[in-house]
Amino acid sequence: MNVALKTIDTTANLAIQNAKEAQTFTIRNGIRTAVGPVVAAINPKAEPIVDTALAIAGGLAAGTGTGYLANSRRTEQGTSGPALLLGRRDAQPKQDLSQETEWIDALKALRDAKTVRTPLANGVGRLANAGRTLVTDPLGAISRTAKATFTPSGAANVATLTGGFAGLEAGKGAVVNALSKQHPALGSLAKHAVNTVGGAAVFGGNAASVAVADKLVDDLKSRGKKTAEPATDATETAQSVHEDPADAPGETLGGDPPVPADHPVNGPNERGLIRALFREPASPATGSKMPRTRRPPPPSLRRAVLGQA
Repeated sequence: MNVALKTIDTTANLAIQNAKEAQTFTIRNGIRTAVGPVVAAINPKAEPIVDTALAIAGGLAAGTGTGYLANSRRTEQGTSGPALLLGRRDAQPKQDLSQETEWIDALKALRDAKTVRTPLANGVGRLANAGRTLVTDPLGAISRTAKATFTPSGAANVATLTGGFAGLEAGKGAVVNALSKQHPALGSLAKHAVNTVGGAAVFGGNAASVAVADKLVDDLKSRGKKTAEPATDATETAQSVHEDPADAPGETLGGDPPVPADHPVNGPNERGLIRALFREPASPATGSKMPRTRRPPPPSLRRAVLGQA
């Protein structure tokens, strides 16, 4: 039972797992920390070039590693794999399951895909389509980008990366500059050490927040709706309590005996007169009814209205 519970992606566990999986970028930064000072000691001018190459190549490898770890986790949990593909319904579900074909089309596409060529071809196609869209439909491209960015997960992604690395740059600036004046290798070591340690927190926080941002916002919205429902019920209950006593069947005011069904008071005009006499006063500021406790009218007034005086 405990083993099964550990594999369930609760909100907290999902954040922790994603933060761990993002530490492949910390490994990349560790390599840069080891290589950078050595290159700076040999040829300070070459250090930025080598570091940029390591950052790009290492970033691709780190991203691949993160994806591999995430896929392995989902496979172990049973939330990813061929079974889910084969159980997926068409975008437009059919009454007869034998008529659904999208799952087999997806399966064939996966079987025909090439490990290297297919991702590269897809990437080139997306770049070409992006360039064409910017020319033919620039406003639409901006709108779609904005919609994808201004989501809870998109906002978390931008905020954590931008804010995190801006803080790192601001914190290491003075120290790196001071050490660089003493020796380029020291400056490079300090810069990469701060990036490695601080980057571990930034990348972990980024992966964790992006993974759970949408879920947290959806949960908050659901709680808000549930909180609003009792308030609506309470309002309806209060309104039912303050219903006009003249509308309540079988009820009398001031201890009078029940009015016969064929009595004239049961006509629409008389009922309207009673409501007009005993309605709640309106607020002078808003014109709405002011809530107060309804008191039954005196029996003498009741009998006068009914013609029983």
